[in-house]
Amino acid sequence: ISENMQNMRYQGHLYGGGISIGHSWILKKRWSIEASLGLGYARINMKSIPVQRVHKQKDTSKNYVGPTKASVSLIYVIK
Repeated sequence: ISENMQNMRYQGHLYGGGISIGHSWILKKRWSIEASLGLGYARINMKSIPVQRVHKQKDTSKNYVGPTKASVSLIYVIK
């Protein structure tokens, strides 16, 4: 752990949302494969507070837009 992480405490909120899309392909009677991709937005608002409160707290916010999910699944149907 970095020295900065040991001396700081972080507090805040994370907001986000997104959308995903997927498709399934049948390979055989009981086998199929599925793929999906998700895109989203996230915003974090946080304060960094020194553990010993020597320095003033710092407010920070960051935004993220981009991929949030990617998957490929092999599926076997049990009957």
